[in-house]
Amino acid sequence: MFVQILIYVYLGICAGMILFNIVTALLSQRREHRSFRDGIRLELTVSQELDRLAETGAVSERHLRFMERRLRRVNGMAAFDAALECLCVRRPELTRSYLTALNGVMIALAEDYCRREEIEAAYFPYIIKKYQLLGGGVFSVYHPEIPAARRAGERGAENDAARPAA
Repeated sequence: MFVQILIYVYLGICAGMILFNIVTALLSQRREHRSFRDGIRLELTVSQELDRLAETGAVSERHLRFMERRLRRVNGMAAFDAALECLCVRRPELTRSYLTALNGVMIALAEDYCRREEIEAAYFPYIIKKYQLLGGGVFSVYHPEIPAARRAGERGAENDAARPAA
């Protein structure tokens, strides 16, 4: 009798684990689909704004506010990344002008992302570096124009100055 109870408990735990895995797989699939759909929508929105930028030469304030709200979420930043990957290939000059117009938004977002946990905050500098936003080196510790040997030499000189003389 005791063995049968143990087997039924074991079967119940296995059934629960199978149900958990099915629900997790369905939710993951739904999240992936939503992320893909958000990327497409954001690409369409940015593409329309690129058309407007080509016509008027400026990005609308309404769009800048929309992008600031949208990019405050990491999922929005991922969708932005997916949209820019497509747009950089199709319309590189307009995309560069658009990204320059977004500098104010990126500066506002920098303060927000600095207060987040490391795993979320890490995506922001990745986007900055990938698309060379904010002048290409404002947030970069290693500026591409400074050779690596010179940077290492400067750090070495600072360390030497901090050491007591022997």
